[in-house]
Amino acid sequence: MLKNNPNAPEIYQELGQELHRQGCLKEAIDCYRKGMELQSEPIHLWFYRNLGEALLELEQAI
Repeated sequence: MLKNNPNAPEIYQELGQELHRQGCLKEAIDCYRKGMELQSEPIHLWFYRNLGEALLELEQAI
């Protein structure tokens, strides 16, 4: 999917969610941020929610 549409923010969010589920928090955070960067204004709240949850989990893991 990403190869066919590298500028689709939703794909980065979906990839971030999958990485998040697998425990790859740093990679998930990178994907969430890329999705937010590509998303036109206004940015959907679930972009922020996903990023926030991953950041909290990463902080707790340290």
